[in-house]
Amino acid sequence: MFKRVTFVDPGMGGTGVAFFPEISTKASNQPLVSPEVTSCFNGKRSTSWDLQCWEIVSQVMGFISSTKSENVVIEMPALWTGSATSMASATHKGKNKKNEPADLLKLVLLVGALSHEIYSVYRKTPILVEPMIWKGQLPKPVTDARVTELTGLKIKKDHESDAIGMGLSAQGFFD
Repeated sequence: MFKRVTFVDPGMGGTGVAFFPEISTKASNQPLVSPEVTSCFNGKRSTSWDLQCWEIVSQVMGFISSTKSENVVIEMPALWTGSATSMASATHKGKNKKNEPADLLKLVLLVGALSHEIYSVYRKTPILVEPMIWKGQLPKPVTDARVTELTGLKIKKDHESDAIGMGLSAQGFFD
């Protein structure tokens, strides 16, 4: 059993977080534990992408501190070679953003910055989980529907349901 766990679904367009007071595996025959607190953080769109990244890191660190999390799980960026959208993220820079890195690289930098800050403050490395491990290739609408079905929660922001889904999967309830 893991106590006080925050799950993080990183994204430059919104980073979802979900805090669970405890996580047990389904094998232990424990009931599903829903998240106590969820949220989604964004950087100010009027600032550069790198400043947005650090704003998101600051907000997530505040969430981790306020929930007194003892463990942090972050979804690792993945490149799905069978997905045109995923492959495009490795080269896509967005409109009018010639001097910026590709979207996937921004995400990698965000995860690195989060991991660094978590280690610097808590002297504990976060657990990094690949999307294929916890949800396979489930499309976003199916992920949202499963989260709502299992918890009764209405999804407010895009990455929030993935953060919740990661916590449900860790308990064995997302199969």
